[in-house]
Amino acid sequence: MALPEPLRGFGNFLRPRPKRMFRSGRPSDQDFQPEHRLYYRIEHSDEVEGNHLDPQKIRAAFDVSVNWSKYSKPWDVIFDHPRSGIASVLVRDIRIDLPMDLTPSHEHEVRKPHSYAPWHEPENENFSHTSIMVTKGGQRLTKSGQISATAKREFRQIFSDRAMILLRPAN
Repeated sequence: MALPEPLRGFGNFLRPRPKRMFRSGRPSDQDFQPEHRLYYRIEHSDEVEGNHLDPQKIRAAFDVSVNWSKYSKPWDVIFDHPRSGIASVLVRDIRIDLPMDLTPSHEHEVRKPHSYAPWHEPENENFSHTSIMVTKGGQRLTKSGQISATAKREFRQIFSDRAMILLRPAN
């Protein structure tokens, strides 16, 4: 389901920002449904490899910034970034615990997974703004160094495999 190239104009900063994008006092909402989509902005063409995102080029393995389809159109994610592209992933595809192999390496060791899930964090000019946050043992992780290399690698690969490119970047 690729978006036609003429929709690139919706990212043009010369157009007025759509009213749906403004927060306007609305509270955050955490009622994510498995079939909801998250829209990810692709900054450069080298982030795309064939029909997938290049897992090595996904900008972060925590607090990935996306827009939520409940409050957004796909092209809202490129507003003010008219040459960028758009990828889409389903909420059910990123609600995951990583690493996949949690086999303890010692008899008394208990491994806790890194849990990935969307979290609605509205901004004044982008109500749909959401982060794919990471928690471990119920605590939100806020620094890349808190996440294991294995969990980062697995997240990037899963995100790449499950994301659909809707619009390729023009740069």
